[in-house]
Amino acid sequence: MRKRAYLFDMYGVLVDNCWYHVLSWLDLAKRHGGKLTEARVIEWMDALGRDYIARVLCEPMSEIVGFY
Repeated sequence: MRKRAYLFDMYGVLVDNCWYHVLSWLDLAKRHGGKLTEARVIEWMDALGRDYIARVLCEPMSEIVGFY
């Protein structure tokens, strides 16, 4: 019997994809007039998506918003 396995790398364990996340947050901030630096994005690593958005937009996010 042939065995198969699938491996999903979601957090940079096998592939360092951090830079793509940094670029995405910088782009979002730029599009919405926010001031954000690479260092600040890295400082916020491991925060929830809704927390990033609140910080970028300088507005608190409602708990109803579906970002986690």
